[in-house]
Amino acid sequence: MTRNKELMLDCQRGFAILTGLFERMRGLKDPALRAGTTVVLAPCRDIHTVGMAEAVDVAFVDKGGVVVGVHRSVPPGRRLRCIRAKLTIERASRPGKWYEIGDRALALPSSESLEQGLEGEDHENMSDL
Repeated sequence: MTRNKELMLDCQRGFAILTGLFERMRGLKDPALRAGTTVVLAPCRDIHTVGMAEAVDVAFVDKGGVVVGVHRSVPPGRRLRCIRAKLTIERASRPGKWYEIGDRALALPSSESLEQGLEGEDHENMSDL
């Protein structure tokens, strides 16, 4: 059952949309990100936690915006993959609400847009999402 909670991006803590190859590879390790930031990696279906200082919560999202894979408290040094995913949402692991399989995470642009990145968007200040 889809709960459609749209907990999507914890705007009170901040979030970032990462579309460039190197920024996606760096992900939560990027020193420019504030502590507690949730990141959206797009496109992304394969993540690693090599070099991470702490565990992360991960949600894989398909082209329809539905969560198709969830992992909580993934420790450093791991790799996860979800073939059906078009993007991935990550945050430093913490107790409390997180996605469940079947949740509607967000409305996605077309697959072509995801593969080309979100060009022209201001990725640092998208609090209106």
